[in-house]
Amino acid sequence: MTNTSERLSSLEDHKLIDVVKNYRQYGYGDEIRNEALSILESRGIDEFELRLKGNFQNSTYDRTLDYYRDFARNSKIAFGLYLYIIFGNILLAILLPDWKYGDMLLSIVSIIVFIGYLVFILLSFMNQSNFYKAMGKPYGAEGALVYFLVGMPFYIFMYFYFRKQMKEQLNLVH
Repeated sequence: MTNTSERLSSLEDHKLIDVVKNYRQYGYGDEIRNEALSILESRGIDEFELRLKGNFQNSTYDRTLDYYRDFARNSKIAFGLYLYIIFGNILLAILLPDWKYGDMLLSIVSIIVFIGYLVFILLSFMNQSNFYKAMGKPYGAEGALVYFLVGMPFYIFMYFYFRKQMKEQLNLVH
């Protein structure tokens, strides 16, 4: 930690403030942030002053991270339901070909799963839209149209593409 302390001590105040505010984006832990805070305090800049000027935490990053996590959770559920729609019905039809109530049960389960898929894909779209709004980037109706028209049959590709894209954008928040 002494090597880290020495490196932090050599930084100018505005760089230390940046470390305090954006430590998570840089992949630093709480120890480094706390060390930067103590160096700033020794230079006459306290936590209260940082909070007043909006330099104690990056609220934009926090908000976008929350939207990203919600998107990841909802899109993962939608992806699971999508896989069930694609493979589950086929497997059940193969495993239970002569079951008396199989067709009716498969139909009911398929409708419920499809409705769940639509709900979670809509929730993940809303999370994605809020993510870009929090970043100050427009994500308009054309995004929604692409999401639903292309997203339905090709959701397996859209899922990975959007997660990767949002993860990259998250790293750009300042």
